[in-house]
Amino acid sequence: MNIGEDVRMSLRSIRKRPVESLLLIFGIALGIGATAAGISLISYSVKAKNDLLSQVPYREVVVRVRESAEDMDLPAAPQISDGSAFISSRDLVAKDDVPDVEYAYVADRMELRVMTQAMIAQFENRQLQDGGGAAPAGDGFMMMGPPPDEGAPPSEDRSAGAGEGAAARGNEREGPAAPPVGEDFFSGILESLDGPQPVIEQMPGMRVSLEYFSAWNLNVSEGSLFTAGEIEQNAQVMVLGSELAATLFEDDASLGREVLIMRNLYKIVGILETTGTSIDGTAFIPQQYIDIDRIPQFARQFIGRGTALHFTVYDPDRLDEAKSQLAEWFSQNYGEGQVVITVPRVEVEAAQDRTARLVSVILFLAVAGLLIASVNVSNILLGRAMRKRKNVGILKALGASIKDVFGLFFIEALILGVSGALLGTAISLLISKLMLLAISGGAVVSAMLFLGILAAWAITTSLTVIPALQASRIPAADALRYE
Repeated sequence: MNIGEDVRMSLRSIRKRPVESLLLIFGIALGIGATAAGISLISYSVKAKNDLLSQVPYREVVVRVRESAEDMDLPAAPQISDGSAFISSRDLVAKDDVPDVEYAYVADRMELRVMTQAMIAQFENRQLQDGGGAAPAGDGFMMMGPPPDEGAPPSEDRSAGAGEGAAARGNEREGPAAPPVGEDFFSGILESLDGPQPVIEQMPGMRVSLEYFSAWNLNVSEGSLFTAGEIEQNAQVMVLGSELAATLFEDDASLGREVLIMRNLYKIVGILETTGTSIDGTAFIPQQYIDIDRIPQFARQFIGRGTALHFTVYDPDRLDEAKSQLAEWFSQNYGEGQVVITVPRVEVEAAQDRTARLVSVILFLAVAGLLIASVNVSNILLGRAMRKRKNVGILKALGASIKDVFGLFFIEALILGVSGALLGTAISLLISKLMLLAISGGAVVSAMLFLGILAAWAITTSLTVIPALQASRIPAADALRYE
């Protein structure tokens, strides 16, 4: 007997029992599909956890002033310092006393309002409707709320940035408050600028300290980052993300130009390399230096509200030690319990562990289903082989060897297994996508999915060898006497 003849006889046997054969194929497909999807999901969960925990926010210790109702539930403690509890960029010096900290920075997210002729016209219409008056004299910074999603920089509350910005601007003026300004002020500045005007009236911004760029591994593709000297001098410079730099002006050229953010004229000194995150659409300005000693005592409590200090460690395994060291530093400077120190990595690891346990249970159930399906397939094939005992006797009487008979039955099982694996591939893709949607995951890991299908098919095929072996070992004399 040759392989072609074995295949034809196997297909003929499958066609004789179409319902039974289809049920066998469907059972194999379900087992293979569920198992392959489970293996793929396990692989994705491990990769997603490692990728997520490698990001900057999960290598940090975050220090905030106690603000929320939940924080207020903490017991009060005597305050060691002689002023109200507040934090600002000056407290980044805590890094020097904590050996495990690599970078320390402040990053306040905000919306920047760009002054254009269209916005000036809006101010003019508003003044006419209000019966005259001057345009707002703010700095154009609208502080935003919660932090952005994964892969994006941390964010802060609007009250902090407004307080710090107002304090710093007061230090710069060192005199009476600036009088209100009207549309002529803005128009005069815009007319003095060379080149086209921005085509964007509002853009996301970040007020950051110098080490923010090092912590997030951000580099410029053009120009340069702002320097420590520019931060100390409260220089009005700006660094743009690559996407924002390409869309801020019609001619896609931003480097070296100036942008009027309400009353402040910022010069674009650098453009960041593309990151593929929300950083690409963000504008960065220096964190202003604040002279706390020149701020009234009653106003200090508003400065640190909403501001978070980020301390990035060298080794994530040292986060707890860094947290303890920072807690000691802030206790000495502000008093026990005056700040809230958190490690975002802890909550993320707990959530990832819960997901891993869920995925493990899913995989266990899938493998159990595969084994049950494989055993059922083996039993059914064994039953079919026993029903063909007389055919086996005839084949052996005609000179067929044990190997020939084994090959005949094994090829039939192989055809059923391959058909089930092909259908199982489609089922595994569907189940994988449904699972990933349920856990808000990403794309299916194709390599692991293929390995899962191959492993599940190998388990099923190995169990089909048993009925083929038993059929091949039936004595010819016994097989001929079988009715």
